Formats: sequence, structure tokens, C-alpha cells
Amino acid sequence: MKNSDFAHLHVHNEHSMLDGFGTAESYAKKAAKMGFKYLGLTNHGNQDGLIKFQQACNNEGIIPILGCEGYMIPDRLLDTKTRKRGHICLWVKNQTGFENLCHLLSYANLDGFYYRPRFTYSKLLEHSEGLVISTACLISWTNLFKDGVQFFYDLKDQIGDDLYCEIMPHQIKKQTIFNKKMRKLAKESGSKIIVTNDCHYVERRDSRL
Repeated sequence: MKNSDFAHLHVHNEHSMLDGFGTAESYAKKAAKMGFKYLGLTNHGNQDGLIKFQQACNNEGIIPILGCEGYMIPDRLLDTKTRKRGHICLWVKNQTGFENLCHLLSYANLDGFYYRPRFTYSKLLEHSEGLVISTACLISWTNLFKDGVQFFYDLKDQIGDDLYCEIMPHQIKKQTIFNKKMRKLAKESGSKIIVTNDCHYVERRDSRL
């Protein structure tokens, strides 16, 4: 596959606190150099760097895909003292999606915050229009909560083909097991699969910094 036919959708930069390295400019320049046409951004629990990222991509002729890797919990856990939270990736499809992402993150910080900004199953259902959503990484809500897969079906009933099962081709045992689970869920639910790399730095050498 040519780079121009693939898009890195799951990407963290310096706005993923203590879990991302590289600026919007460095990501955009690297993507352009490698011949990518699109580049996503999914920082943990915030959209702080989206405008800066959009500008950097525009300067390099890259089409930006704006998003967030959020923290989600079942409604029953909202008022409990638990740090358990599932990851979920959300990308903006249109203006309505951007407004809904703003709603979700505002709620997550003002009402759902406990160590991290969290929103609930029901809050996502209220604000899912205009968003493209995936199961995210190993710490996916589908993998963390007993009712996670059931909520996947609830969400699919609402947003249909805008819900994807996400897999990562990393040679990590737990990831391999999760990939099989997601392929099975995709087949049973009639959902599509997206492949991501969960980027946390721009250059290989950056992993040692």
C-alpha cells in the first residue's frame, strides 16, 4: 500500500500530557515528506491542539482529520471512586460533530472528571451525531467493561457505519488477542475495520527521549 492510500488516524502529540512527543508542525512536515495526504490527531481527553494542528497540516498540504481519544465509563460508575475508564476514539465529521465533541469534553471536565476527564455511555449517545467513532486501543471500553460490547451494539444502532472496530498490527500478545476480538465483533455486527498505529512520537529515536 502506498502512503498516499493510508491515513494515520490515531496520533498523539505534545497535547497528550506525558504520553505524546512531537509538535503539530513536526508531524505535518513528516507526513508531507512521506507522501501522506491525510493525518489525524487524537490526543488524550482534550482537543487543545486541534486548531494549531489544522494550521500546520494546511501549511504542508495535508488534509487534517480532527479528533480525540476520550475516556468513557458506564453511567453506573459515574459517582463511584474508580479510576477504571475505557478509551474511545472520536473524529469530527462535520460542524455538528465538532460541536458534539465540544459538548462531550466540556461534560467530561466539568461533571465527569475523576483523575481524567470522563464522559458516560448515555452522554455519548446524546452527542454522537456528526462523529466517526472507533473502539480505540487495548484499553477500549469494549475490552474493559462487561457491558462494553453491548454498548457497542447500542451505539451502532444509533450511528451505523460511522462506528468502526480498530485494530493495530503490533506484535504484542495482548494486542494480538484484542485484534482477534475486534475482527470477530466486526464480523458479527457487520461493522468495518480500521487499522491504526497509535503514534506517540514522530521519529523512532524519539521513543528514547
